[in-house]
Amino acid sequence: MNAIATSEKVGAKVTWSENEFIDAAVQYGTVKTLLDALVKIKPSDRKRAVERAHEVIGLLTDMADNASSYTPSSDMGFGSENAANIADAILGRRATSGKLKTTFAKLAR
Repeated sequence: MNAIATSEKVGAKVTWSENEFIDAAVQYGTVKTLLDALVKIKPSDRKRAVERAHEVIGLLTDMADNASSYTPSSDMGFGSENAANIADAILGRRATSGKLKTTFAKLAR
């Protein structure tokens, strides 16, 4: 259900029902993490941020599928994990303690 489309307009005022309110909450729950991040970005930059996220997902997917032959040096902090396993962990394809994501993010700084 789309809460906006099913809202009732009374005079110049749009009214919402309890079902529509709950539906909006359910829809929010399906994208909460993403939405919480996006609202921190200037509205004019949000579309590009989503596009960039898709680009990075593509890059990480390629790394997960094709980079098992590369293992970062031990001083990078990934232990014996190869690049494909690191990408799989970042993409949520395998369980991780979160340390791999944190260490990978630190490389960008």
